[in-house]
Amino acid sequence: MTQASENYESLLAGSPAEEYLEARGIPLQAAVTSRLGYVDEAVPGHDMYKGMLCIPYWSVHGGVVAVKFRVIDDRPGSRYLWPPGQRSHLYNVSSCVSGEPYIVVCEGELDTCVASSVAGLNAVGIAGVSHWKPHHPSVLHGFRDVFVVTDNDDKEDGSNPGQDLARKIITDLPHARNVSLPKGNDISDFVHQNGKEALTSLLGLSTAA
Repeated sequence: MTQASENYESLLAGSPAEEYLEARGIPLQAAVTSRLGYVDEAVPGHDMYKGMLCIPYWSVHGGVVAVKFRVIDDRPGSRYLWPPGQRSHLYNVSSCVSGEPYIVVCEGELDTCVASSVAGLNAVGIAGVSHWKPHHPSVLHGFRDVFVVTDNDDKEDGSNPGQDLARKIITDLPHARNVSLPKGNDISDFVHQNGKEALTSLLGLSTAA
């Protein structure tokens, strides 16, 4: 997975994925910092992901422990795909700074990229409530302040998966604090509409890390 991710990373600039990310508020430099990639020349076993954005999960010890793919065109089906058999991991742990007094927990990898590589915050991500596992709180116990910033979007059935995730995290990590975005917003929307300083201010941080 590490070699494949590095190959896809080298193909990002000038690809359709770069254009897609730019529209999501993630400029090329931020995408490069997050080590995102584009599946143009698929490695064996990845043919079904051709033309997709590659989102690698880098470990703190180097190497990719998981990889996710995001559809960026109008093909039908699920927008996010995982190779079978992967475990759930926190995203961006390789870039978070353990010496900081705070950590921001985001919902989804691209929102984490915005928080980390665009807004300059110390941030990790979780793909959704079903991916939050009992061992994850131990990664966050060393931070004085844990800000949970998930999607705030009511679905047609009345559910709000982002806030369900926030409640789950806070149940397992009582000193964490849920920071609500305006209704209908995720981090990418909020930063795109209001600027990265607005996210920093919402968290009560005077400057980004």
